[in-house]
Amino acid sequence: MAWQGLIKQIADDIKRCANVCDVWSKMRLLARILKAPFWEGTFVDFVNLFSQRRRDLGFAMSMHTARGIDQVRDKLDGLTQLMEERTGQVISFLQTYVPQDQKSLAHWRNSLSLHPPQVNPWIRPLRNLQGVAGEIQELKHDLKDPEEAAAANLPSFARKLEILQRQIVDETEKIVVRESDRVIASVIAGPHDRLVDKDIYALWKEMGWRGSVKARHFVLALRDYYHDRAEERKRKAAMFEGPHVHDPDAWCLQFITVKRLQSISEAFDDDGSGFVTVAEANHFTSSRPASWSLPHWIAYWAVGWQKAAMIYREKIFQIIREIFALKLWIHPENRAMVDRYLAEMWMPLLFAVMGLRSLSLSEKVERRFKDYVDAEEQRLKRNLETVRYRIDDLTILSIVTGPGQIEKHLFPLLYLMLCRDLQVLRACQCNIVAESELWDSADNIQNVTAACRNRAEALKETFLHQGLNAHELFKTRYCGLFELTDMSEEARKRLWKSNFIPIKYNDAVNMGNEELPVTSYHPTREPFRPEVEQYDAKEFVPTKADIEAESPYKELVGTWFGFLGQKIEHIWPFGPMLTFDLHVSEHGTGFEAVGSMPDSMRGIAINVSGHVETTPRGATAYVLRIRLSVNAIVLELRGQLNEDGKMLSGDWSREQMGTGPYDIGPFVMTQLPPEILSARPSPWEFEENRVRALWRFALAAVKYQVLRSRYSWRFFEQRRDARRRVVESRKKGRYGQALSKEEKREDIEMDRRLSYADARFYVSLAEYEELQGSCVHVYVTRCFMFIAV
Repeated sequence: MAWQGLIKQIADDIKRCANVCDVWSKMRLLARILKAPFWEGTFVDFVNLFSQRRRDLGFAMSMHTARGIDQVRDKLDGLTQLMEERTGQVISFLQTYVPQDQKSLAHWRNSLSLHPPQVNPWIRPLRNLQGVAGEIQELKHDLKDPEEAAAANLPSFARKLEILQRQIVDETEKIVVRESDRVIASVIAGPHDRLVDKDIYALWKEMGWRGSVKARHFVLALRDYYHDRAEERKRKAAMFEGPHVHDPDAWCLQFITVKRLQSISEAFDDDGSGFVTVAEANHFTSSRPASWSLPHWIAYWAVGWQKAAMIYREKIFQIIREIFALKLWIHPENRAMVDRYLAEMWMPLLFAVMGLRSLSLSEKVERRFKDYVDAEEQRLKRNLETVRYRIDDLTILSIVTGPGQIEKHLFPLLYLMLCRDLQVLRACQCNIVAESELWDSADNIQNVTAACRNRAEALKETFLHQGLNAHELFKTRYCGLFELTDMSEEARKRLWKSNFIPIKYNDAVNMGNEELPVTSYHPTREPFRPEVEQYDAKEFVPTKADIEAESPYKELVGTWFGFLGQKIEHIWPFGPMLTFDLHVSEHGTGFEAVGSMPDSMRGIAINVSGHVETTPRGATAYVLRIRLSVNAIVLELRGQLNEDGKMLSGDWSREQMGTGPYDIGPFVMTQLPPEILSARPSPWEFEENRVRALWRFALAAVKYQVLRSRYSWRFFEQRRDARRRVVESRKKGRYGQALSKEEKREDIEMDRRLSYADARFYVSLAEYEELQGSCVHVYVTRCFMFIAV
């Protein structure tokens, strides 16, 4: 039916809107302010779309209802007519066949019982057809251009949506009627009447508690309730001397004691307020496994969770030892990435798990909790695989873990993440892994430990509000888990004193053709080599649109090299040389190109689009929009061609980002060889004295050509010095002290002197040296200087 298609279309619109809102929610406040005008249109479009969908839905439901009413009316009219015909036939039959002596009596009875025709009761419900309207909920927030950002975020959003849908299904399946659950008669009854569990209801009612009770009093009363019930059963059994009936929950009573009071109260008291509310009691009892009794569930939180966390902690320590033992076997090109990963993850990780106190428990009792622990691990693993082990914010973390505070899921979550990281590191022995692979892994651990610190801060504020000493309480509360999360000096001393027994990595067992996990976002890379491909002669290949282009578009077709300058400080150039092949777009009314800038090992990719404008004076102006692959930077170049059509010059500005004085300046693009552009003086020198600038330009260009053509030692010496300068400057700027003003001026001059090909080659040499085993995560505490070793 038409309205069913409309419902599906509305569902698709809601998903698109939710994706856009999810992107917007991840944006920083400053980015939201600066990008607000661009996002406003997107959200207004969704508002208008949903308003239209609401009208469409109302119209469709009205038509559907009207059609149903018409059908009912037609059926009712037909039925009434049929009943009248049949009644007439019956009356005629009775009049014909009833004995004559009874006709007068029949006539008298009919006069008393004449009624208008009535409709059968089963037809009435059809008269009350009601339309069903779904509520459309909009979510939250992004960066970049709205369409581009939404498209980039869609895979991540789809994975989050899949987990949420699965959680809804799981929660629905958990709605079971347990033997101990009560049927709530009325939602407006007293506080104890809203309790679901039969035992908690009886205790709450007996004690006369209202909406909440102190957690300590609640747990003590709960202990007495179960112990008294067990004693009562024993007395009854002894009194009547009947057969002994095994109590399946008898083993739980040894853990529902004063000694475990704190752990049990923390399990009920989710917010750490010191009180247990009706809602918290219902949440606790309804979250237990369907096959477990309430005493079994309480025993788990009394001792089972702590023991399971201890086991996971030992597994985490073992994985950390394996990771550090594996370092020696990492491929040289992966070492810097692995060092950064270890530097960022090991300390927050250990602070998050080291505080947990130890607990001794028999294997028999451990086995009683194993099924639930294993099921929780599989649930978390399934959710992590759905999001491809990418937890880029606390929202996704809460979706992956599900309901409950972070401490309830912390240890299995970290264990699963480290297992996957160990797989990646093993793959790093033989494969060259993308840098983002382990950066994402480090971010995952940082976000999980940040959630742990946030939880500790929230509890600390609660304790301080109650006039309690949070530092002392953390030593005993929550099994000591949050004692070290503040990463204080005392916590660091305890960390340094920890004795982690090193292990030897068994390469015979673990070395092989390991591959990245299937959940990897990033493909492996080819071995890096310094780039020399840009020195190969490249011929511009015109497209059909280029050949058919007319003026003023055909003048810009070709390979262009250029520099940008900064106006406020008269910096020329303001970065390395950029290049791109400019083509006329297929529709013939614009430009498009792809190119790069040699600012990193792989260079910065750029995309160019443009069009032609006419100035108020009738001159032709070219507008190029350059999008860099870094931080979504967009530059707008607006300029004019010179007389011979070989140079495009004008002004540039940074688009959309709140352009400041450092984001504007002149630019020069040329189709001449890049060496000629390198010899060209800055635009300010042309403004001061054009003739002198032209002479300097000519002399520098001729001198370079002579040195190059004669293969003089001076030419090769200059190239050697330039190469050394670029390599050392990049290493020092990245890992050493901040560059001095003189060194910055030398770098600017080096950017001007180097062609695009030379700059790419020298930068790749610097990156190649960094990949050969530099340890980049060690720094001096006093001055925070990185040390490369």
